[in-house]
Amino acid sequence: MKKIADNIYHFGYIQEAGGANSYFVKGRANWLINSPKPTAQLLTQLKELGGVDYIFGTHRDVVLHVDAMAKHFNAKRIFHELDIDAMPDAEIVLVGDQEQTLADDEQFLAIPAAGHTEGHCMLLYAGQFLFIGDGVLVSGDKIIVGPAEWTWQSVELNIESVRRLTSLTLSCILPDHGQCLQLEPEEMRKRILTAVEEARSASVDPAERVEALNIYIDEMRALGQTAQVNKMLLELNKVVAHKA
Repeated sequence: MKKIADNIYHFGYIQEAGGANSYFVKGRANWLINSPKPTAQLLTQLKELGGVDYIFGTHRDVVLHVDAMAKHFNAKRIFHELDIDAMPDAEIVLVGDQEQTLADDEQFLAIPAAGHTEGHCMLLYAGQFLFIGDGVLVSGDKIIVGPAEWTWQSVELNIESVRRLTSLTLSCILPDHGQCLQLEPEEMRKRILTAVEEARSASVDPAERVEALNIYIDEMRALGQTAQVNKMLLELNKVVAHKA
């Protein structure tokens, strides 16, 4: 557990999802963004912080431990309808592509951001902290739009979802992969725009695409998401055939 801001913590990794980050926000209600494996140590830490009221899942391949964590704390799960087969019992289902205030608390705003997956979603807290999912990754102080090789649904949609973030006044982005990045809002906006322009001109490495698809296929099999496995097998066959 590492404190990021007064009431925001980095709360471990989801090793089964490529080491994706998990975060905790302590407030009027307590929130987990994605869920690490509920070890005894983590459960104790969360209990000391007041438990968990809501668990926000950014997209379909970070859900492995959500049900167990939700059951332990009687927390409500939040997930987008277009990835809902990965969490069919979610208590709060996000619908459509419009921003939505959550839990009657204007501090928490769900932002559907299709591209990485159909139901990929971001969470804006307090108007400036953005749990950005896999829309981008952060390496050092560099923002990188989710690479095409590792994008499930649509590279173009993902780039556009990230571009729209320039309308926000962000001081901190908290990605599923990479480090948190804190900057003055105007500098954050500039770096997001730079990342978008770089993504628009990037080429796709077929070998890395094959690697990514194989990893995702294994993840989806482990999670029992058969429909996604079949879609990715078709995509894998196309990429391999094109390489040949």
